[in-house]
This record gives sequence, C-alpha cells and structure tokens, in this order.
Amino acid sequence: MVTTKADIYSFGVIIIEMIAGRKISPYDNVSSCVDFVQPVLENWRNRLEMAPSYTSLEIHYQQIKSCLEIGLSCIKLDPMERPAIGEIIESLTKWESSHCNVGNEEKPPADQVLSLTEGCHLLTQVIFQ
Repeated sequence: MVTTKADIYSFGVIIIEMIAGRKISPYDNVSSCVDFVQPVLENWRNRLEMAPSYTSLEIHYQQIKSCLEIGLSCIKLDPMERPAIGEIIESLTKWESSHCNVGNEEKPPADQVLSLTEGCHLLTQVIFQ
C-alpha cells in the first residue's frame, strides 16, 4: 500500500544511495549496520580532503553526516517511526541555521558555506568522478 510513510522510505533510500554513491541492496541491512555508515563517511571525508576547492572540511562533512542520519531515519522498518516530511524539512532548516549562521550578523566567510546549488554541484562532482 502506498502511503506517505512509504514515500518517506523511498526518499530515505534515495538520500542514502546518493551519499553512498551506489544502489543499496536489500541485503545491506543499512538501518542498523555501522559497517555501512563508517566507510561511507570515511569515503566522503577523503574525497572532501582531495577536492581542490574545499575550505571547511568539517562543515561539509557534518552536512553529509546529517543527511545520512536523515536518510537512515527514513528507512526504519516500522513506518510509524519514520519522520514526516515536515520534520525532515525542520531538521534541515535547524541544521542550516545553527551551522551556517543564517540570519546572524557574524556570518562565516562566503567561501566556507555552500549554497544549496553549490552543494548539489559538489555532490554531483564527487559522486561521478
């Protein structure tokens, strides 16, 4: 049966596959496997360190980690434990406002914060290298 919780599950799979750079097998047991998450995050850290234009590795790494956590919460086996899309948006908005100082007078240097477009471009470059 197709429900909003099924859509959230699909959204989580897409997020995880984008971050992992590969399709997820039903046998991966992604939702509970630290053995899956650690190599993915380590791979991203290595790729970000090699990127010629990276300036703030930790901010980008934390963005990726936060998105991976959201993806994992979306694929929980119990549909009732999956977040609503509003909760996902709220989580991303809170993360952005607390880590990127949105709306504060003291903003980090422009070269340390990616816009959504720049972030998507970097993500695409890194995945398809």
